[in-house]
Amino acid sequence: MKIETKTAYFSSPLYLESGRILEPYEITYETYGELNEEKNNVVLVCHALSGSHHAAGTYEGDRKAGWWDGLIGDGKAIDTTKYFVICTNVIGSCFGTTGPMSANHPSEEPYRLKFPVVTVKDIVRAQMQLLSQLGIYHLRAIVGGSMGGMQALQFAVDYPNLADDIISLAATYATRPWTMSFNKVAMEAIRRDPRFKHGNYARDAFKEEGLDGLAIGRIAGHISYLSPDSMDDKFGRNYVSNDGLFELFG
Repeated sequence: MKIETKTAYFSSPLYLESGRILEPYEITYETYGELNEEKNNVVLVCHALSGSHHAAGTYEGDRKAGWWDGLIGDGKAIDTTKYFVICTNVIGSCFGTTGPMSANHPSEEPYRLKFPVVTVKDIVRAQMQLLSQLGIYHLRAIVGGSMGGMQALQFAVDYPNLADDIISLAATYATRPWTMSFNKVAMEAIRRDPRFKHGNYARDAFKEEGLDGLAIGRIAGHISYLSPDSMDDKFGRNYVSNDGLFELFG
């Protein structure tokens, strides 16, 4: 399977739902397989909240394959001998596309907490700019799970004739307040971590030491990713007769 990682640069403004503008901005993306001459064999894969554009395959030095490696590849469900697969890194991410640690032109200082709020609609609009730059105007399918599935649904609403098929997995059209409350807990855990320094943390120190608040936030977030029934299946209590204690399993 042929894998390539590229970055596209845009000098024209990206108008966000908030009224803010990103200008300039860049989008990092990964491709798999070969684009045919007609450019009609394209599958767009949209990643989830904590994902990246590295959806499949491995590079030298990788500890593990891309997050959907079991689905994307030669002879797999999204068959790269038939389709040209694109996975873009969403705006606001930390994996190469313009985000809070990108330079806030013209100052060259990072945006940090001044980075604008980004919605799923904004993410989809940015991906449309990328497709246009690549000369791709129709897709065989748009596929995504979780926040990626929300992007797929947004594509269907905003660009109903763009794709032959929309495949949205484990997604909803809008996040419910119950989930949003867990996100608030995660945000507050990060903000209250002294090493976060109101968003002005040292990047090198963060890579070496991490943030306790981020770890706690991830725990809270993960709870919201699972239903009560799936929590029971994965972490249910099982009586162990030899010691009379309950034990967590999973």
